[in-house]
Amino acid sequence: MIVREMRREDIEGVVELSKAVRVKTWEKYEKEVYPRKLLDEELKLYSYDTFLRFIGDDNRYGFVAEDDGRIVGLAIGRFDQGG
Repeated sequence: MIVREMRREDIEGVVELSKAVRVKTWEKYEKEVYPRKLLDEELKLYSYDTFLRFIGDDNRYGFVAEDDGRIVGLAIGRFDQGG
């Protein structure tokens, strides 16, 4: 496995992984308290355009873990410029 900066060609796999993890988390921990309708709306935010913002922006970062050509992990964030 390698960890590296996220690239445009990773985004499809990142979207797929992110949605799968979010659904599994909902099923295991939130199903009884967080309506499925809200989850479905939330999943719409997991898009190509959303993750594209983490590439090439000096104030954001995106890293993927890749194993045998598959995206198996993701870390994204932004640098807070506040004090």
